[in-house]
Amino acid sequence: MSQVSKVAVLRTEFETTSQAIETALAQWKPCLPPKIAMRDDVLVLHGVEGEEIPEMARLQSILHNALAYRHSAFVYLYRTIYEYSPKHKLVQQHSHTALHHCVETTAARGPMGALLWPLFAAACEAINAEDRELARRAFSEIEERQGMTNIEEAWGIIQEVWKRLDALDDDAAAETDPDLWRKICAEMGVTIVFG
Repeated sequence: MSQVSKVAVLRTEFETTSQAIETALAQWKPCLPPKIAMRDDVLVLHGVEGEEIPEMARLQSILHNALAYRHSAFVYLYRTIYEYSPKHKLVQQHSHTALHHCVETTAARGPMGALLWPLFAAACEAINAEDRELARRAFSEIEERQGMTNIEEAWGIIQEVWKRLDALDDDAAAETDPDLWRKICAEMGVTIVFG
């Protein structure tokens, strides 16, 4: 088989796989407990009027965490796999939504142990003041609750990413490497653990 044929086969396989991932992310819906439904990303109890579920805030936090992962996975797909510009509409849309869900996760005061990756992935692409404020709020809340050096270092990397992006003109920013954060980590001698 010639090299050209091998490349064509690999490209087709890559495109098929990445499109399947995008479709799976678009179709994903959370599996909710009985009597609980989701309406506009808010959990709603169905059943006897006045009935309450004591874990509802925790479930809401878990839902927002899952949705943050979903939207950050879109960000990763579009930036790293498809190599879209950070300013691309889909990158910004999913980055904003992921950051929103990160803030909602922290607001519901549920588990945040696994929130760093979706927060970090989305914050790296935050280019406007509103999204950067969402990222700042989420990082601040996680730092307050967990107080881990890893969170503090991740926030420092994000701020350096923003500083470097802000120093570029629009054309240069559009060509920014999606792994800029990795280069910054190497320069600073920092390793971020996401799990």
